[in-house]
This record gives sequence, C-alpha cells and structure tokens, in this order.
Amino acid sequence: MYHACESDVTRPLPRTDEAPIPTCRDMSELVTDYLDGALPLRARLEARMHLFLCTACQRYFEQIRQTVRLLGGAPLVAPAADIERRLLSQVGDALAQKPRGPR
Repeated sequence: MYHACESDVTRPLPRTDEAPIPTCRDMSELVTDYLDGALPLRARLEARMHLFLCTACQRYFEQIRQTVRLLGGAPLVAPAADIERRLLSQVGDALAQKPRGPR
C-alpha cells in the first residue's frame, strides 16, 4: 500500500553507486519488514536514511507501529461455526449473478 507523501522524497533521493536510498513508494513496501526487524542490514540502513530525511514516511511508519501495537493486544475471536459455509455461498451467488463476457 502506497501512502500519500508530502515531501520531495517521492522522487529518488540522492544516490551513490553503492547505497541507493529508497523512494516513499519503496518505503511503503518495506514498512512491515522494517518494523519486524526482518530487513538485511544494508536495506535497514537505507530505510533509516530515508526516514531521517522524510517526515511523511516518519509519520506513516509511526502510524503503522501504533496500529500493530494496539492490535497486538486485541483478543482473538473465533468466527461463527457456519461462517465458511455462508461466505462460500455468498461468493457463489455473486459469481452466478456476474454477467460473463465473450470467450
């Protein structure tokens, strides 16, 4: 998911031959791995450089961090026993009503 960015970082930031700095679009794809600590060192450092320069991405990452923290404490609720049957029935009904185009 790409977030709206108010900064100039929607264009590539200054790059060196060895250390490209990701764009805001790149950062929106890295957010989960970054927050989970799953990025390789180099990618993590490049992302940190972007975050240092981009206040829009700083806000976006903080919003995601808070969302994960808040949802992480939410109890898991088991779905109703017949939910799968009802869902599949609704999908089947919707597919049956969809007009088919020429083949």
